[in-house]
Formats: sequence, structure tokens, C-alpha cells
Amino acid sequence: MTNQDQSRLPSYDFDDRLVHQNVVYYGLTSYLEGKFQNGETSEYREISRIRLKQGYSFSGARRDLLTLADDSRQLTDLIWSRTPG
Repeated sequence: MTNQDQSRLPSYDFDDRLVHQNVVYYGLTSYLEGKFQNGETSEYREISRIRLKQGYSFSGARRDLLTLADDSRQLTDLIWSRTPG
């Protein structure tokens, strides 16, 4: 790939351009497991998994795809996901 000026090309979404960011993400994951007995044997299975994640921008500039937020906020949106077992 050549190093050419692409500033005149149209920008359709955030994925069109690489944006320099200094962001650290931290998170918490919680597992819910259960013991199931079937006659004489027992089995341990994961029932659910919940994840929470948030980021901190050192420079204060960030871009979130979830919301159009104030650029001076250093914390990203709280992102959570649930995975059924």
C-alpha cells in the first residue's frame, strides 16, 4: 500500500479512517454455574456469563460508536453483554 494523501476521499463512517487513541479498557466478568444431577452422576455447567467493560481515554479524545457524546469525557460508555449457557 502506498502512502498517498486520502483526505479528499469521502468519509462514510468511523471505519473509513484510522483514529489514534490512547484508551485502556477494564472489565469484570461474572459466571453463574450450576450442578446438575442425573441419577448417580453430577455435572457442572455454565448457566450464564455477564461481562461489564469500560474504557478510559488518557488524552480525553475518544469516539464511541454507541452514542454521540461530549468529546471531553474521558470515560467511555459502560458496555455489558450476557451470554446464556
